Amino acid sequence: MKLAQKIYLYLGCIFIVAMTIFGIFSYQRESVELETDTIRDVVVLGRGFAAAVSHVWLTNGEERAMKIIHDVNNGKFHIKVRWVWLDDTSVPRFCPQVDRRVLRNLAVLPFLIARGCRLNGQDAIFAYFPVRTNSSRPGALELSASLSYLHRQSRINAWRLSLVVLLLLVAVGLLMWHVGQRMVGQRMQKLVRFARQLGQGQLDNRLCLEGDDEIADLCLEMNQMAEQLQDAKQHLLAENEARIATLEQLRHTERLVTLGKLSSGLAHELGTPLNVISGRARLIENGDMEQEEVVENAAIIRQQTERVTRIIRQMLDYARRTSPQRTKVNLRELIEQVVVILQHNARKQAVEIVVGGLIEKAPEIFVDYGQIQQVITNLLMNGLQAMPQGGRLEIRLTVGVYSPPAAGHYQPMPCAVIMVLDNGPGLAAEVLERAFEPFYTTKGVGQGTGLGLSIAREIVVEHGGWITAANIEDGTGACFTVYLPLEDGNDEAPRNDS
Repeated sequence: MKLAQKIYLYLGCIFIVAMTIFGIFSYQRESVELETDTIRDVVVLGRGFAAAVSHVWLTNGEERAMKIIHDVNNGKFHIKVRWVWLDDTSVPRFCPQVDRRVLRNLAVLPFLIARGCRLNGQDAIFAYFPVRTNSSRPGALELSASLSYLHRQSRINAWRLSLVVLLLLVAVGLLMWHVGQRMVGQRMQKLVRFARQLGQGQLDNRLCLEGDDEIADLCLEMNQMAEQLQDAKQHLLAENEARIATLEQLRHTERLVTLGKLSSGLAHELGTPLNVISGRARLIENGDMEQEEVVENAAIIRQQTERVTRIIRQMLDYARRTSPQRTKVNLRELIEQVVVILQHNARKQAVEIVVGGLIEKAPEIFVDYGQIQQVITNLLMNGLQAMPQGGRLEIRLTVGVYSPPAAGHYQPMPCAVIMVLDNGPGLAAEVLERAFEPFYTTKGVGQGTGLGLSIAREIVVEHGGWITAANIEDGTGACFTVYLPLEDGNDEAPRNDS
């Protein structure tokens, strides 16, 4: 229910209750006033008529007096008059309607009023006025007035009052509705629309409500809140941009550190084709070859040159600092390229890199090529460093449906899964707990920055995935697993809960 409607309802209820109470008291007061007026009329009429009857009785006799009393009752007046004898109740026609004991004091009183009596089954008022006659018997005039007339008149007045109250209620309700709509309803609707705009992020909007009341004060507070939220938003945007820039700088630094570690392998990888190119060029320079041999050597030189170019391009692509840009990437080809780069470093440490479990139809997902390349490189470098005495390093690529850790309201999703397994000493409990913390490393000073795994996790999270670290169950090393959500679900992917 709207606020204005609640106000109308509350005020209407209060008005109805107040008018009802007023009507009840008015009805009771009017009933008392009508009864009082009736008693006054009975007294005035009784005293005057008693004097007249006494005069006629004394001058014209009893018969003439009785005829006057009878003629008075033939009228349509609501007060009835009877002659009663006070000393005898044998004749019902002249018997008083009230108990004779009540009339004992009538001899010393000018008149007597009896209330709470019944006349023809209805409430009535009786009044007795002694009349002086030439008879020895005490007599009096009995005037009776039925209160049904008073009740009927009170009901008529009550209905009139109810009609007036109803009309007033309608008029006041219309007035309250009009005033409430202008002062409360329309202004509150503007405030609601303004609040919705703020909730939708439109923080540059402002609302102006005229007036000097609580609604206007609320409007001013909401405007100030919008200004504060806008300032906070700008501050957060600036902080976020600075954080992103710092994060990119850290990632680039880590890439350069990795590139430095790969420099010796780069020299070896370039040395072999350069030696082939130099030797073949000297053979051609001597001029002792047939034309077919010259063509063959030239082809070999071209092939080795392309190999050198490819190696240098891969290293430059890895070292180059580019803005994040997501494109469709074939994960299998990306893994194979990273393995080629790290192959020489692995041979130097007597580590065999095994590419296993690559599915035939490798998934193509929208990721940042350079960032995912850095993730795979960091994980493989981490595995190489875990086996300084040599060993076996395996990387696998699969597809399945997995649930994120502590999934909450998230549903299982199809993912591309990259697993890097080594047969080193494994990870201690403390290392497992803190493996992805920034600047945490178990290596000696100058041998690691402690950012490789932390950056890898941040990149994976930015792509909507997650990364886990665990020891292999048989105690033969550690396993790092990267889950990258697929844009289009693979209906044939097996269901797994991880």
